[in-house]
Amino acid sequence: MSRCFRLVGAPADLLRLLKKLPRPRLNILANPCQRALRCAGLVALLGLSSGLLAQSSQTSSAEPSRQEEAGGPLLCSSMDEACRVASERHLDILRLFTGDDWCPACQHLESTILSRPEWGRAMRGRVVLVREPLPGYRPEGAELLAVEQRRAAMRQMNVNGVPTAVLTDERGLPYACVSGSDVSVQAYLSRVREALSRRIPRDAALARAQSCEGLERAAALIEALEQVPIGLRGCYSTWQDEINRLDPQNRLGHTVQRPVVRRAEELEALLAPIELDVRRLSEAASSGAVGESVDVEEAGAAGLSGEAGDVAARAEESCRALRALLEENPRMPAELKQRCFELIAATFAARQDEDQCREWLLRAYRVAPFTEHAKQKLRPALGLPVRPSRRSAPAPSARADS
Repeated sequence: MSRCFRLVGAPADLLRLLKKLPRPRLNILANPCQRALRCAGLVALLGLSSGLLAQSSQTSSAEPSRQEEAGGPLLCSSMDEACRVASERHLDILRLFTGDDWCPACQHLESTILSRPEWGRAMRGRVVLVREPLPGYRPEGAELLAVEQRRAAMRQMNVNGVPTAVLTDERGLPYACVSGSDVSVQAYLSRVREALSRRIPRDAALARAQSCEGLERAAALIEALEQVPIGLRGCYSTWQDEINRLDPQNRLGHTVQRPVVRRAEELEALLAPIELDVRRLSEAASSGAVGESVDVEEAGAAGLSGEAGDVAARAEESCRALRALLEENPRMPAELKQRCFELIAATFAARQDEDQCREWLLRAYRVAPFTEHAKQKLRPALGLPVRPSRRSAPAPSARADS
């Protein structure tokens, strides 16, 4: 078949072969049987060539969505395909939820980070990339069904915004998330590498569970599940059911932690003491005082020590408390998440780490760039021009009726 295709497959070869055929006479009434046979042979030859061309195009494009980007990671069009490829090549899957046609942070991620050669060299042979677009327009038909499936997957994994990169294994089980964009390729790569490393302890505990039975297996599964962020544990219902089956009386004392959905008032109450302590840290750092004490009750509510300490240690403790609050509340409103990011930036400012301070301020801005706080406070802090507030804009003058 391939030899025949080499003879008649290409259009130029087909034309040369047709020229060698004897030309029919101009008189169509002369020898009609021979003329019919020649026409039938020509039709059969054209059908054979078109069939071979179609077979060649299918062979060359049998894996159209698995072609590697220029110097970048392997790209798949669906999770089913990505799981198959990742299983064959022993790779992780980076599932990127993005809205690059309407989201400024997604556009920044695509243009500044994912299109750079440093990203491609670092991720080539490491992950399979699956883009999950969430368009700003109203999709229809099959596209609408695909978008609804993506939104359902986001709800299951407690992904509340874009861009978000969810890292999964070859079975599609998520084990880490990387939210937002970043100021540079290296900064984003460091976060992705840190997220990729979270799979190692999970798989190590799972490997121990494979060789155990009964309570030992349940304990190993619990250890593996504890390596997964709380917001992603809803995808591990099979593990949780097996733990309950192996330990029905809960002798191991395991409590399945699911994502906490708190109201804004509850989150405000949790954030207030941490915010107060960070404000005091900023004042202490600006005044040069490092031994200022913290109220015991307020610090205890925030999970901080009530003893006085140096600014750096207290700032690090506040930063850990804020990160824990963010991880335990993945569905936190964007405005509160913006405040948490801004407070984390203040902890780095107290430690005189200007690069990390600016990075977290930039994250705070990108979480909710259209709030008045972002326009009037965060943009000047980042050196960006201040956008005029819509509320302060003068109302258009009414046209007098003639």
